[in-house]
Amino acid sequence: MNKSKAQCLKSQFNESNVNLKKMSLIVPMVFILSIIILTASMAFADEHFRERRHSKNDENRQEHKEDEIEQHENILSSLYKREDKGNESTGEAATWLFVVANITVLISLLSKGIVRFMPLEITVTEKIKSFNKFQKKYLMFFHYLLNPIALIIAFVHFGLSCCVTTFLPELSLALMAAIGIAGILLKLKVSPKSIRKAVYWFHTNPMPIGFALSILVVGHTIVD
Repeated sequence: MNKSKAQCLKSQFNESNVNLKKMSLIVPMVFILSIIILTASMAFADEHFRERRHSKNDENRQEHKEDEIEQHENILSSLYKREDKGNESTGEAATWLFVVANITVLISLLSKGIVRFMPLEITVTEKIKSFNKFQKKYLMFFHYLLNPIALIIAFVHFGLSCCVTTFLPELSLALMAAIGIAGILLKLKVSPKSIRKAVYWFHTNPMPIGFALSILVVGHTIVD
C-alpha cells in the first residue's frame, strides 16, 4: 500500500516536472512572440504616423507653393497689364510715324521700278520722273523729321518691353538705328569719304531695311 502510494506520488511529481518544462518553453516563446508582434505593431503605427505627417506636410507645402505661384502670377499679370498698354501705345506710335516718314521712299522706289522695268512711252516715263521729284521735294522734310522721332519712340517702346522669348525685336531695332544714323551722316555730310559710298548704299538700299522689318515682324509674332 505504501509502495503504490509512493509510486503514485512519484508519477505525479514526474508529470509536474514535465509540465513545468513545457511551461518553461512555452512562456518564453509567447513572451518573445508578443514582443515581436508589439514591436512590429509599433513600427507599423509609427510608419503610418510618419506617412500621414509627411503627407500632411507635403499637402501644406504644395498648398503654400500654389499660393505663392498664384500670388506671383497675379503680380506679373498686373505688371504686364500695365506694360501692355504702354507698349501698345509706343509701338503703334513708332510704327505709324515710321510709315508716314517713309511714304516718300516707297513712292520713289515704285516710280524708279516702273520706269526701269515697264516698257512705257517716253512721255509717261518723264511724267513719272517729274512726279517723283515733286513728291520728294515736299515729303522728304517729313522723312528727315519723323524718322528720328520714330526711332526715339521705338527705343522707349523697347525700354518698356519685357521680352525673354527672342532677341529678334532688339536686333531689328539695332539695324533700324544703324540705318537712321547712316541717313543722318549722309544728310549732314559728316561721314568720311572712304566709307561714304558704303554708308549711302546701306541707307538707300532696300535690303537692310527689308531685312530689319522682316525680323521685326517675326520677332513680334513669336512674342505675341
